[in-house]
Amino acid sequence: WTRMDGPDDAIRTDAAQARLEDVPLGVKGPPGRHIDQGALALDANGGLLVGTFGAGLWRAAAPPLSIRSWSEQSAEGHRLRTEDVYAVHPDGAGGAWVGTFGGSVQHVLADGRVRPLPLPKDAPQDLIDGVIDLDRTADGTLWAATSGGVYRFNPDTGAFRLYRHPNTATAYSVALLHDRDGRLWVGTGGGGLMLYRPASDDFRQFLPTQDPRSLPGDFVTVLKQDRRGRLWVGTRSNGVGICTLRDARLDCDRVAGAHRDHGHRAHPH
Repeated sequence: WTRMDGPDDAIRTDAAQARLEDVPLGVKGPPGRHIDQGALALDANGGLLVGTFGAGLWRAAAPPLSIRSWSEQSAEGHRLRTEDVYAVHPDGAGGAWVGTFGGSVQHVLADGRVRPLPLPKDAPQDLIDGVIDLDRTADGTLWAATSGGVYRFNPDTGAFRLYRHPNTATAYSVALLHDRDGRLWVGTGGGGLMLYRPASDDFRQFLPTQDPRSLPGDFVTVLKQDRRGRLWVGTRSNGVGICTLRDARLDCDRVAGAHRDHGHRAHPH
């Protein structure tokens, strides 16, 4: 599935048939309601969960294709705190954890009920309500990238920890990835790439330098890992880095974006 830069549709890719299918999702309304700034995820039954910017959460069950939505206007007990959904992470039981900007994290259960994340009373909600990405480990611990840092929370034990870097620019966390070796990477908005170190319970920071094989930019928007174990680091305005952790050094091949005026293709340096 691919989210589109448009108000009410997504693209389903059929690799076997080499075919693309435009799937209307019924997200109607003012121009601010788009799915391009939301999130896409498949639930345990193969249905598509769609987080939108301004229209809440949508689920397209397939087959057959039937649409259900959650918003601020939904019935009591099925209501989102805000309709700006930035992150969706299936819970493995037919529901999903939903991260919203301004509404923190809520749990949409398989039966459609919505429950708030039971964070401790002393959690700094004003810092962590802006949730941009979510990830979950095998033991059920939920990690959230927020506008005020990164936090981890175990709903079963209630254990909570917020990680904030002294540099305020680094506190804005955008992307999370647990790689195949179990390492947690955090892409930040202005603070480069962070690697969690369990032994010391802190993060190591990687920043772009004069070295052409360093991180391409300090504003990291997306993180993916390929079949070869390489980390693909997408940045806001400095292209993509295809990176490998070598001992304590991050070694990156830089891929520049296409130049719109001259039509130059992206190429590795």
